[in-house]
Amino acid sequence: MVKNNVPPKDTWTDLENRLFNQTDRQNMKTRAALVDEIQTGRETKNMSLRQLAEITGIKHPVISRFESGITDPRLSTIVTLLTALGLELTVQPIRTASPVPQREPIPACD
Repeated sequence: MVKNNVPPKDTWTDLENRLFNQTDRQNMKTRAALVDEIQTGRETKNMSLRQLAEITGIKHPVISRFESGITDPRLSTIVTLLTALGLELTVQPIRTASPVPQREPIPACD
């Protein structure tokens, strides 16, 4: 009898956990959410990439590469796109499954 030595197939989550640390995974998640918000905002306004390019002065291929996940634009580019779409960038704490450990307070000096 021959035993099958093929390891079980990993799920995407297993593979992702092996390849990326928690910070990398959070960065990817945040970036994907930002791209999604910009695409959704553009589509909600029935705006083409070319129209958004005309309004913002950002070249059409630059916006396309950003929405496709090919490039990382500068923060100023992101803010320009968001503003043109009537959106704003807000910063909030990352929600995690485990609470962030609290540091001990530093004692006051006399």
